[in-house]
Amino acid sequence: MGIDAAYILCAGLGTRMGPIGTVLPKPLWPLFEKTCLDLVILQVKALSINNIIINTHHLSNKIEEHIKNTYDVGIHVLHEPILLGSGGAIHNVKKHFPWLKKILVLNADFFFLLTPQILKLALNEMKNELSLLFSITVPFGAGLNQICVMNGLLKNIIHSSLIKSCAFYETYAGVCILNLGAMEYREGISNFFDTVANFQSTNVRVFSDYSIEWYDVGTKQSYQDFYYRFVANWIGGNKNTLIEILSNHSFVIPNKISPLGSYGAAPVCSRVFNFDSNWSCPDIIPSDTFILKAPVLPIKASGLYFGEYVDKN
Repeated sequence: MGIDAAYILCAGLGTRMGPIGTVLPKPLWPLFEKTCLDLVILQVKALSINNIIINTHHLSNKIEEHIKNTYDVGIHVLHEPILLGSGGAIHNVKKHFPWLKKILVLNADFFFLLTPQILKLALNEMKNELSLLFSITVPFGAGLNQICVMNGLLKNIIHSSLIKSCAFYETYAGVCILNLGAMEYREGISNFFDTVANFQSTNVRVFSDYSIEWYDVGTKQSYQDFYYRFVANWIGGNKNTLIEILSNHSFVIPNKISPLGSYGAAPVCSRVFNFDSNWSCPDIIPSDTFILKAPVLPIKASGLYFGEYVDKN
């Protein structure tokens, strides 16, 4: 059995993105010429998954408008007037799409570059179990919970504040395969590890493949760091899967990248990222400036700009 649908989680409140997160939903933050959500949708289609479901809550009208203006049929928006939690959001899909069996769950602020081959391996390993979680390794101090795995099964979750000092540890990537068809429906708000992947009452499979490229843009800082690393790799000729994907699908316009690590800015600017295609950005702008949408007033200080909304460094 393959994957019946992909479920992209887009209902977050954007609180980790600073003031601009209150007016621009995180899935629609620029990814060069397109958006973060566009890359996740592209990846889903590359896996030959035809049905896509997106949940919304915060600034849902903006996400729905983007979907309507950018894509044809095949993407269903499931609005949550009241946030249902990480578990309730899954059960809400089962409620509205009862015919679905296995689904792939992804996040719009986390680029997890699955290939069809790896997805097939994961499905084979999952067999008849209700859930399979993808894991990643992160450095100590990453602020993420640690998962403890034995014989491929999740056995415990350690809160980030209680992790013993180490170089790296394993954590849940927020990406999983779920067998909705065999899952018992639960009404209302609930937690993922209580009602979906309760490892204390059922087997929860964990799949680890360290060849999978992943990129976290879920916070303001990680979003900025993503661009610094991406452009540095591009300039240095360190091509990777993501660079190939973005360049092949018109996310990146190569001649907008400058030797000083800027994008869409004057050649003399260092680490300035201008994503407003309607603004030429001809002036010298302080380094570490991100222009999601150009403001009316001149830019004098580094930070993030979305029109009249500014989050200064």
